[in-house]
Amino acid sequence: MHGLVSSSATWVLNLPHQSAGFIFADAGFDVWLGNIRGNTYGRKHVILNDKQKEFWRFSWSEHAHNDLPAIFDKIEEVTNQSQIYYLGYSQGSTMMFAQLAEHPEFANRIKRFFALGPAVSMRNTKGFLRFMADVMYPIYKKVRAMFGDSEFVPKSYIMDWVVRHVCRGPMTHLCSNFIFLLAGPEMGNINETRINVYSSHTPAGTSNQNILHWAQLAYTGVFAKFDYIDKEKNVEHYKQETPPLYSLNNIDQNLKIHFYTSKTDILADPADVKDTISKLPKGVLKSHKILDKFSHLDFQWGLNAPKLVYYPILHTIKKLDQV
Repeated sequence: MHGLVSSSATWVLNLPHQSAGFIFADAGFDVWLGNIRGNTYGRKHVILNDKQKEFWRFSWSEHAHNDLPAIFDKIEEVTNQSQIYYLGYSQGSTMMFAQLAEHPEFANRIKRFFALGPAVSMRNTKGFLRFMADVMYPIYKKVRAMFGDSEFVPKSYIMDWVVRHVCRGPMTHLCSNFIFLLAGPEMGNINETRINVYSSHTPAGTSNQNILHWAQLAYTGVFAKFDYIDKEKNVEHYKQETPPLYSLNNIDQNLKIHFYTSKTDILADPADVKDTISKLPKGVLKSHKILDKFSHLDFQWGLNAPKLVYYPILHTIKKLDQV
């Protein structure tokens, strides 16, 4: 599962031998690349359309409790498999941690959970989300009134033109700087000749509410549902004046989670990762691989990601399937 303002495309944007989607498929696995509401491939709704503000009233909590179960249901319907291996990157891991904390029984549908650059505790995060937390979140009501229930950085003809004509050649660094602004500087592991490819798929869309939820997480350091900053609205949604907390201690102790993190990840900071792990039930953490000189974006696009992340995961899965 992809990260924030991304889509399933992220797993196939590098060359086949460098892309997680192709690597796992070529190894013989049935690979399902998930998408969530609001991104490029998640614009259809039974009764709403993406021009209506109601469509954009969601955050990663809705991804966790609505989108994830729907994806799992579809996979089970097609494959007749009641359990799957789940790989969640960044927000893709956040969603799963929230779902497992609120619905511990969901662990019965997972063989193993591989958390790449897990973003749960965010008190020490840096970069764009730090700015949103420190500058924008304190004036939340003004921000919400200004931007309303709408898409965050919507696609436009202008953006498409920029990607086609600016994100290549000597101007490539302008687009790469925008991408790195969101998730931190790269460590020399990104193929910069493909920046125009990455830029054509990123950002893939999300809601302003989701960005504010991320800012809330970084500002408060508390893993909780979306805070409407209005007691009446919180009561309307949660039957209480404050947003409910997600307790990682509720996660089923029989589930095994494999962490892949980096010492140089400014979004999923090592101190925050340590805090997240400390809150898990005993025995849930099966392994923790800590990488060096590896950025947050490297988990999806790094040229060394196959060697350091994808193939080790493949080895783990194949070893388990042989038992």
